[in-house]
Amino acid sequence: MKRIVFILLTGILLESHAQTSLEEIRLSYFSPFGNNFGAKLGTTLPIKDWEDQKKEGITSSLFLAPQLGFFVRPSVNRNYLINAEIGIKRSAIERKSYLAYSFGIGYLLSSEVLGGAVNLGTGDFTENTELRSFLLPTLNVELGSNKRKRFTLFYRLSYGRKISFNDEDAGFFAFEIGTRFLIKPPSK
Repeated sequence: MKRIVFILLTGILLESHAQTSLEEIRLSYFSPFGNNFGAKLGTTLPIKDWEDQKKEGITSSLFLAPQLGFFVRPSVNRNYLINAEIGIKRSAIERKSYLAYSFGIGYLLSSEVLGGAVNLGTGDFTENTELRSFLLPTLNVELGSNKRKRFTLFYRLSYGRKISFNDEDAGFFAFEIGTRFLIKPPSK
């Protein structure tokens, strides 16, 4: 089951990249639970853009966002994340910011330290680790700035559920602060 989810996510990422042109690259500081730290690298692939018929000057876009992430809590765990999100981004022409909502599905591989042993003769320390994998659906809210042409900032909150077939499920809360490097700067 884990391999099927991983293959499906990889296929979605590759297929979506082949059909659209790359417009931006994202790099962010990623901190799940507030006590882990890490980084995320991703992109946003636009699917469809439209203007709101009821409110003049409001634009919306449907997007797909593949991401790769890593976060760690020293001496406790190391985590690797592959994630794909689909969402809607809304922005007003007169404002210099946007708001985005998205739903993500990811695969989280966690290497958790269970304990360790010290060899008294040599002083070497060996860790006993266990690999755990989770399916990670998330709901995300993002606030971003469009003030600059090439580099823009964004802030994101995520809430999800770590679903495992072998371990207990657990909640997942994370925040991100990062920058978007726009390959095609927005037109004025």
